Amino acid sequence: MAVFELLILILIAASIGVGVYVIRSSKSRGSVDPLCGNCGYNLTGCESNRCSECGLLFIQAGIVKGRTPSSPNRRRAGIALILVPAVLILGMIPTLYFYRNAKIQRARAIQARQQAMQTQLFLQNMLTATQPASPTTRPADR
Repeated sequence: MAVFELLILILIAASIGVGVYVIRSSKSRGSVDPLCGNCGYNLTGCESNRCSECGLLFIQAGIVKGRTPSSPNRRRAGIALILVPAVLILGMIPTLYFYRNAKIQRARAIQARQQAMQTQLFLQNMLTATQPASPTTRPADR
C-alpha cells in the first residue's frame, strides 16, 4: 500500500506544480507589438484602419503598446489544478488515519488469537501430562 500512497502523492505534487506553472504563465506578458485599446488584439500586419477582432476604428479604440490581457479561463484552470489536489489531500488524511487504525487493530486481534491458541495448546499439553498413564494391560487380563 505504501507504493500506492507514494504514487498518489507524486501525482498530487505534479498537479500542484502544473497549476502554479499555468497561473504564472497566464499573467500578462510585455509586448512591443501594437494592440487594440479596446480588446487587446495584436494589430501587427493589419492593413485596414479597423480592428479585425472588435471592429472599432483605431481612432475610437486607440492603439496601445504594452501588456496583453491574460486569459481568465487559463487562470481558473491553474487555480483548479492547485485546489483539487489540496482538497484530495485533506480528504485522504482521515481516510489514511482510519485505514492505519484498522490495520493496527486487525494485527492486534490476530496476535491475541494466536496467544489464545498457544495458551489453549499449552493447557492441553499440561492436562495430558498430569493425567495418570492408562495401563496397557488390564488387571483382569492377567
